[in-house]
Amino acid sequence: MYGSYDGLNRASPSNPLLFDLHLGVNFWATVNITKASDVHRAEAIFVAAADSASVCLVKTGSATPFISALELRPLKNTIYSYANATQILVLFSRINLAPTTNNLLRYPLDRYDRIWLPFVDPVGWTSLSTDLTVSNFAGDEFEAPSAVMQTAAVPVNSSTLQFYWDFVGSGFPDNEFYANLHFSELLPNTSRAFDVYLNGETWYANFTPPYLMSGAIYSTAPLTPSLRYSWALNSSGLSTLPPILNALKSTRRFDAIINVRVQYQVKRNWMGDPCSPKEYAWDGLKCSYDLNSPRITDVNLSASALTGLISSSFAKLTAIKYLDLSYNNLTGSVPDVLGNLLSLQVLNLAGNNLSGPIPASLRKRSQQGLLILRTEGIQNLCDSGNSCEIKTDTESKKKKIATPIIVIICLVPVVLFLVAIFIFCRMRKSNGSETWCFLDNLFVMLCDFLEPINARQVHHLIRIHHKNLVSMVGYCMDGDHLALVYEYMSQGTLLDYIRGKTRNVSVFSWGKRLQIAIEAAQGLEYLHKGCKPPLIHRDVKTANILLGEQLEAKIADFGLSKAIQNDVTNVPTAVVGTPGYLDPEYYISSQLSEKSDVYSFGVILLELITAEPPILIGGQNAHIVQRVHDMLANGNIEDVVDSKLQGEYDVNSVWKVADIAFRCTSQASRQRPSMTNVVAELKESLALECPRDTTSNSNFYAETNEASQNTAAMEIERFVEFSLSAR
Repeated sequence: MYGSYDGLNRASPSNPLLFDLHLGVNFWATVNITKASDVHRAEAIFVAAADSASVCLVKTGSATPFISALELRPLKNTIYSYANATQILVLFSRINLAPTTNNLLRYPLDRYDRIWLPFVDPVGWTSLSTDLTVSNFAGDEFEAPSAVMQTAAVPVNSSTLQFYWDFVGSGFPDNEFYANLHFSELLPNTSRAFDVYLNGETWYANFTPPYLMSGAIYSTAPLTPSLRYSWALNSSGLSTLPPILNALKSTRRFDAIINVRVQYQVKRNWMGDPCSPKEYAWDGLKCSYDLNSPRITDVNLSASALTGLISSSFAKLTAIKYLDLSYNNLTGSVPDVLGNLLSLQVLNLAGNNLSGPIPASLRKRSQQGLLILRTEGIQNLCDSGNSCEIKTDTESKKKKIATPIIVIICLVPVVLFLVAIFIFCRMRKSNGSETWCFLDNLFVMLCDFLEPINARQVHHLIRIHHKNLVSMVGYCMDGDHLALVYEYMSQGTLLDYIRGKTRNVSVFSWGKRLQIAIEAAQGLEYLHKGCKPPLIHRDVKTANILLGEQLEAKIADFGLSKAIQNDVTNVPTAVVGTPGYLDPEYYISSQLSEKSDVYSFGVILLELITAEPPILIGGQNAHIVQRVHDMLANGNIEDVVDSKLQGEYDVNSVWKVADIAFRCTSQASRQRPSMTNVVAELKESLALECPRDTTSNSNFYAETNEASQNTAAMEIERFVEFSLSAR
């Protein structure tokens, strides 16, 4: 009770005192005080995992948390069997019906000191009572006290007893509820039998309460979620008396995401409550926070080494909007219950080993544009609900990505300018080198090739145009020496920016880094999928990503690009590239594929996260992949993020990019994603960052912004509107 102990009398309906209770690190309840004289209680049943337990009061607003009393009561381990080490039962309500007084009932009348709230003289009901002892059966699951069972409510002039409870201000309940109805016959030599209905469905048929013994009808599984639980007890058969009810109790559990953690043995910081305290919310989860309890709105378990079936517990997160289970080793079919998640906007299952048909409800929502459903890389998953033929490897490889139309721009070279380049080429004689300079607002790159190259190959490069590729406007050859002429990019290279070499530049925000990564990835994707024949860059690095006036990114340096045939996945070739970015598989085997570029791009992503070079001279873990991997072993992404960002980033967005980078840099090329997949996932990462970051273009990739607003429920409002009626 607040009692205005501080003399400020601050509690009011318009300005309530709010704070949270935690049992250890597990969220327990939100305390909402609107009147100074009101008494607030919170009760939980838990299995102790140690010799002590901590109750924490967590400040969530301007109110200072306080506590008036804390009581701990032991229970027999044979009662409330559905409370266990991973499942806490939180009391919703415990009602003593039709007592003779309007007082609380607790110890010593209840040996466990459970608090029973009185419900006296309900309209349309009357009461029965006895002075005789009501006993418990051996092995009673609840051991309701005799003092509670000695009184009961029955309807007046009716064969039906009805009551209900609502969830006030919480929306659709996302926790699971258990209900216990307690009965005892108090009149001798009677015939009383009735059916119990819950929301119009038979819950228990033809129940006869035992005479002066405590009986109960209770749920062994959670009740079906509902905005209102309406109960009806109807006389049945040859019953001569109306229904009777002595007491009732409801408890709830909030273990949906806990079950996911246990099933998949999720690492990172998944301990305690998923959403609370807010500062310690689980990595990979996002929650909404308002006057009600926190609600999980986003679950990102991409590349988290999950195995086995997709957990049905995901379906209990009824407000979730974003669920990413991509690039794990999940097997089996896609559960039908996921189709019940009406708030779900993005479901990413790509890169798993799932099989069978996609549930009809998910297909329908996807076709209606209500759901983004990603299943790329899953060969044995099919769209048809009636017949599902498994695709062979050959069939799956025949799927083609639509080739963008290449607009060929014809440029008329300036004779004097090309003469100047030709002279410059003749003066350049150092073998194996590469030099950048600019002349008349055009970049000039000088290359000495390790492989023969002819004018036809260079001409092919000039014909390539894409918004994220630097346009090549000319070239000059002198034997094996080549000068390539590119458009001028005023802000230099990405390398200069992430190393801080560019002057008079504000902090390179995480949102801007992501936007540049997406643009560079789109350029590589076009080389791999949009060119005919496809091109492999072979020297992807931050020094070859140029930035324009608005920091728009374009891939440069096609001098080392290698054309491959569409049906050839690996090309034997001399190894070229830059140390630190070079694909180790390509270096060992000399077998070139587009996945070599993917590896290099993964290194760039790690550079964007850390702002560190790929190789540290003299370090124990010299390469950036190993360094970041080791630092993330404790599950703390903040340990690796560029300190210049000063915490100004979305943690889930950074985690997702780190996951992408690690998949791109897998030792085996077959385990690396395509650049098409990389582009899609980076856009999802940017969508996670956009609501927080105002430095990136708010209209950029707008198709993913809506998908980034994640929600899923953890907790519902604890205050109940309880009403009774008789018909």
